[in-house]
Amino acid sequence: MAVLLSDVINLFKVATFVVYFVCIVYYDLWDSQAAWMLLATHGAYGLMWTSKTWFGYADKKFEVSAPLGYLVVSSIALALYWLPMVMIVRNRPTLPPAMAALAVTLFGWGVYFHFAADLHKTIFIQQRESLQSIHEIIAQEEAKSAPTEGSAGRLSAKIPKLTFLRSNLFALSRNPNYFGELLIYLSFAVCSMSVYPVLYLLCMMVAVWLPNMRKKDASLSRFGDEYRQYSRDTAKMVPFVW
Repeated sequence: MAVLLSDVINLFKVATFVVYFVCIVYYDLWDSQAAWMLLATHGAYGLMWTSKTWFGYADKKFEVSAPLGYLVVSSIALALYWLPMVMIVRNRPTLPPAMAALAVTLFGWGVYFHFAADLHKTIFIQQRESLQSIHEIIAQEEAKSAPTEGSAGRLSAKIPKLTFLRSNLFALSRNPNYFGELLIYLSFAVCSMSVYPVLYLLCMMVAVWLPNMRKKDASLSRFGDEYRQYSRDTAKMVPFVW
């Protein structure tokens, strides 16, 4: 039976809560505010990510089978996202109230941007596909029943054609879901009070996120000047910045 990449990702997302709790118990971190903050935020994020599959708006690009070697590399990359807890176990940092407040703020806004953008994208794609199907059905019926040449297509032409998503959060950023993930993972780094999770996050941005953004831009460039104007008017990821 083929193993989907999404299955591996969901496994590690769900395992985060268990792994972190085991670390708290085994390394006697009961009094560590940083450890409990990380368990609450990263653990909740993992369950929320997996819930996208349960509620039918998971990212389709992950629902593909992959070679064993690729799955192993992906598993290592996913496990390295647990670096914040590793640093807490190693350094046992004291999380100042201001840093705790910053972590909660980053996590809250990150969850909002990431999950709202993903849900918006899913609904938009469903609407676009539905309108395309309706347009094709009506166009076929008009072609059959048109009494005179040139009368076909009058009704089907009135059906709006959706191109690409550019409203709400997508009016601020072409990749608001990635911006949300950036905020989320920065909140985990704040909990750990360590720079190493930030460095790993930067590596993942360069190796995975940015190539995916370029692929998306290349795909949507089929909309020509309309998309090029949208690209000029919006940020690639961070609203109003970049």
